[in-house]
Amino acid sequence: MSKIIMIVLMFALIVLIHELGHFLAARFFKVRVNEFAIGMGPKLFGIQKGDTLYSIRALPLGGFCAIEGEGGDSYEEDSMMSKKPWQKFIIFIAGAVMNFLLAWVIFASIIGYTGTASNTVSFVEPNSPAYEAGLKEGDMIVAINGNKTKDFVAIKEQLGTSADAHTFQVIESNKAEKTLTIEPKQVEDGRYMYGFRPGKAAASFVDIVWGGLRDSVMVVVQIFQTFIMLITGEVPVQELAGIVGVVQISSDMWNEGMKQGMMTAIMTIVNLAGLLSANLAVFNLLPLPALDGGRIVFTIIEMIRRKPVDPEKEGMVHTIGFILLMVLMVFVLFNDLRRVFG
Repeated sequence: MSKIIMIVLMFALIVLIHELGHFLAARFFKVRVNEFAIGMGPKLFGIQKGDTLYSIRALPLGGFCAIEGEGGDSYEEDSMMSKKPWQKFIIFIAGAVMNFLLAWVIFASIIGYTGTASNTVSFVEPNSPAYEAGLKEGDMIVAINGNKTKDFVAIKEQLGTSADAHTFQVIESNKAEKTLTIEPKQVEDGRYMYGFRPGKAAASFVDIVWGGLRDSVMVVVQIFQTFIMLITGEVPVQELAGIVGVVQISSDMWNEGMKQGMMTAIMTIVNLAGLLSANLAVFNLLPLPALDGGRIVFTIIEMIRRKPVDPEKEGMVHTIGFILLMVLMVFVLFNDLRRVFG
């Protein structure tokens, strides 16, 4: 039961933050928001406050922020259509920005909780290159090839992905110094393995903030690379996962984490929430009709032309895009079900 609640809360939080971005940006520019809904489907209950209905709907997946004039059907003073293009641009992009900020906060929180990987060795695998070279648990790697290594990030930078042997300058737990030459061994997946793991050190505030930003940017770059590989065919579309697939993945990750304890399972789901939030940010900014990215494209066109695109034509494009998006979702749902029950 706790697993289901955790997964539902994860999805609800990601959607809430996204729609909150649109809501806050719209209200900042004095655009009326007719409804702010969490969930989809039939309304369970709602509270009218000012011009906005705040509602909870039956299906705890998704949500929406109904902004006045977003569909080009209203030109009142407090509608989207009455605002300048740069203001509309900010309103459309605000949801993705909030999702990126959420990912940043999540990844930073994880670093704050778990600490950072240090340059002290916590484990050496028996019969590995590191073991055979004489590296031991508790050793501190202070330099590789003459370059200082104050943490594990610096160690990875020095080791890179090559098969070359590297010279390690090490300080043992008894403060004795030694120099080791370690040549990595290639494993089945093509990576080069040394056979040691770093220990953990308490993270400073700068480590937490910068590390969270670094991890968020890295995830966003990886997502863009995946989309490019989907377009080029390097990654088959059958690998796409929809809501059912994500729930299954979340469940599997929770069960795996529970083998090491409740906190491990929770932190695993928290990390997944960060990944999904970053995914939602990138996906919504794709220049496709019916997505925020598609609306941003029309806003940029309006900036260039100095007049808006015909609302009927834009609406037709978004409608067609929405239909194609639904077709894609059905295809992805089919793949999810095939993977789960196949």
